[in-house]
Amino acid sequence: MNKQEEFSKLLETVRESLTRFVMALTRSKEDSKDLLQDTIIIAYEYFEKIEEKKAFLSFLFTTASRLYRRRKLRTKIFGLFEQKYAESIKSDDPSPECSTDVSILYQFLEKLPYNQREALILFELSGFSLQEIKEIQGGSLSGVKSRLKRGRKKLAQLMGVNIINGKSGFENKNGIQRNTEKFKDLQFINLKMEINND
Repeated sequence: MNKQEEFSKLLETVRESLTRFVMALTRSKEDSKDLLQDTIIIAYEYFEKIEEKKAFLSFLFTTASRLYRRRKLRTKIFGLFEQKYAESIKSDDPSPECSTDVSILYQFLEKLPYNQREALILFELSGFSLQEIKEIQGGSLSGVKSRLKRGRKKLAQLMGVNIINGKSGFENKNGIQRNTEKFKDLQFINLKMEINND
């Protein structure tokens, strides 16, 4: 098997997860396409230098993460695009309500420390196992679990949600249970919670 075929075969197994990961990082279809393309190009260029092909997954996600950080830093330094142009771009979002909820979630995710945010995105949105996240982020398995737990707890606090032990669903402070609609991007907050109505 030649380099291109081997690369394509390995990439195809993680392409969907990588796409979700970069989309969650960038929150923009165009930026995610650019980041995905650049990640794949770099991975292809360095593919022969990867001694163990098991490390390919880790290499891809680490590359995407580093490229994203570099771009974010450049944006801070050189500024953003013009607001009028941004407002003229048509949105492909399915509904304004869902878009608002997802946008709010991503705003709260941005407030988390980078390693916690990255761990949550990899585990909850991209569907990676704890072991795979350990290989991508480095450290220990217990460190990954800790980042996930702390990230979930901090995210719940930021969203004004308290964890209730032993009760299912959401309840307001009067004890009235409410059914809640699950959004794909909100599915990892399926903790037993109480919404603060302050």
